[in-house]
Amino acid sequence: MTAKTLMLQGTASNVGKSLLVAALCRIFKQDGVRVAPFKAQNMALNSFVTRDGFEMGRAQVVQAQAAGLEPLIEMNPILLKPEADSRSQVVVMGKPRARLHSRALGVVPYLRDLKIAEEDSVALENITHHPSRPNAIDIAVIRLPHISNFDDFDPLALEPGARVRYVQSLDELGEPHAIILPGSKSTLADLHWLNARGLAAALRAHAHRGVAVVGICGGYQMLGRVIRDPDRVESAHEVSEGLGLLEVETIFLAEKTTHQVRARALATRGFFGAVRDEIGGYEIHMGKTIGAEPALQITRRGDREANDADGAVDATGKIFGTYLHGIFDNANFRDAFLASLRGAQFATKQSPDSDWGLLRPDGARNDMRDIREREYYRLAAHVRKYVDIAQIRRIVDL
Repeated sequence: MTAKTLMLQGTASNVGKSLLVAALCRIFKQDGVRVAPFKAQNMALNSFVTRDGFEMGRAQVVQAQAAGLEPLIEMNPILLKPEADSRSQVVVMGKPRARLHSRALGVVPYLRDLKIAEEDSVALENITHHPSRPNAIDIAVIRLPHISNFDDFDPLALEPGARVRYVQSLDELGEPHAIILPGSKSTLADLHWLNARGLAAALRAHAHRGVAVVGICGGYQMLGRVIRDPDRVESAHEVSEGLGLLEVETIFLAEKTTHQVRARALATRGFFGAVRDEIGGYEIHMGKTIGAEPALQITRRGDREANDADGAVDATGKIFGTYLHGIFDNANFRDAFLASLRGAQFATKQSPDSDWGLLRPDGARNDMRDIREREYYRLAAHVRKYVDIAQIRRIVDL
């Protein structure tokens, strides 16, 4: 009789696939059903030795134990154990047979420090806070549970005179020069989380002491006095109290706004008076925010001219919010913001020996698109080195 089978799939590593299989193994055991785990090939460094002296992946051992079975090598016949960026030991039926050096089309070694936007917030798990330079600008980004578009802050993290930290608690927050509330896919849920963790109160206290506070998209909505949700887009509550740091209110709308935009600084308070020339960015939000003197004027949406207000700045010029993602990609905006934190004189250009700069060899400033363009070439060169591109071209008949 052929055994009935159930396959559990997932979209990434460390998302709970193996744990759910273990849970199902125990559930079926409790219900009187004989089950056994199986994974044809596993890649892991955590392994186990069976009673027969065979090495197998730890995950299938856990699952076997949950099923009430002795772990058998047949449950995980192939185990790959990484030994270096481009080499793995191949364990077949419990015994090492080879090291995987051979390539079909290529084996691409891990490319470190690639300055290309991450796909998802899972990457934040691997961010290391390196020791900062003396007198570096300390910027704390609140790592909301539903944080989105955190690549907005890559340009700040790449500045040699700045340090960007992602924080989730009062202890981690410390005494930064600036606090950023990033975008969120669930603004009201994350606002509740801020209050529950005491971070909302701490953020208000820092703001009242003169610490710069920035809100991007959902973070901008949180900075206002109130968020209204008449159509229950996000919550069962029609009205929710915001942080009250900007004199604005947000009304959630069912329709999402998605545009690439060009804008110019409209406000003159704080560092906005030093922002010369236009800036670029993009909008992804559901709702509109009204009430205070706007920070920016949208001059173009997509391929159409526009004349719309965006964002808000408080009376001190130290607290501001905007719907524009990618705003720090613009060197002119980033320079003015960092200069205000440093307390330096505002300037449209920084000298090559500046404490921050993302400078090109000619001493000019780099926007993030310049940096990422350079990194795409670096990535392509790296893959060309290790992959048989000619064979790929033959496969697709180019």
